[in-house]
Amino acid sequence: MNDRTTLLREIHEAWQTYAAALAACSDDALLEIADGTWTRKDLVAHVAWWEGSSSDAVEAVTAGRDPAPRTESTDATNARVEFEHKDLPAAEIRRLAAAAHERLLATIGGASDEDLFTAGRFGWMNGAALAEMVRDDTSRHYPEHVSHLVAAR
Repeated sequence: MNDRTTLLREIHEAWQTYAAALAACSDDALLEIADGTWTRKDLVAHVAWWEGSSSDAVEAVTAGRDPAPRTESTDATNARVEFEHKDLPAAEIRRLAAAAHERLLATIGGASDEDLFTAGRFGWMNGAALAEMVRDDTSRHYPEHVSHLVAAR
């Protein structure tokens, strides 16, 4: 189903697994390499940034404007996010992740069903509903990184 309750349930269920894996990591474990050259802390910042990107898009359409276009490649965005957050301590990254998640839930709550679930509503979504971008940045994204966090246990 494509409705707010289903979207929020999907996000909540995937977040619970991700958040539990993050909570089980010590701050020292977050500083260890988990994927290539990325530390667990880098990956948490990365997930938080993508959640924030979805929040930005939902907030923009709720305000009646198009969001800023994603002009960088995904790899370039990920490299920039890693660089921008590399010096933040683990505790700050944890706060960033929690704040990004709460913001996302609030933005979803403030959006109309039409904006979230109407396929083709926004040309920049290439025919998909906005909820699909949100899912890509959340419930479909968290599971990709749970294994990196669980390995720290």
